[in-house]
Amino acid sequence: RENAGEVILICTQVKLYVEPLQAALEYHHEGYTAAMASGDSSLAVINLFASNAAHFFAGANLQRMQELYTEAIQFSEQRKQLIFMVQLQQVQRTLSKLIGTGEEPKHSSEAVDISVSN
Repeated sequence: RENAGEVILICTQVKLYVEPLQAALEYHHEGYTAAMASGDSSLAVINLFASNAAHFFAGANLQRMQELYTEAIQFSEQRKQLIFMVQLQQVQRTLSKLIGTGEEPKHSSEAVDISVSN
């Protein structure tokens, strides 16, 4: 049970080769739920990240993607998963450019420290 989030994450990536991308999207939500049930916020964030990326490549509505990324960034920040948060912010920046808003993502001071030190 404690490894369910990881197993679902990996198996979903394999499933993408067998089924259309849209059909596999729900499995990342299951991976997120399983990871949260076992208390593994890192795998929960990874499943959110993979789900959002899959939605992006599946051609989801860009405004909806912006919302999903905002929620994932907030979750990452709450759980102190700052490396994932910075990665999510970079994709959110791309979404803003594609939508045409030109808004820069808000960076926490911890994320700025990570960006500067790397």
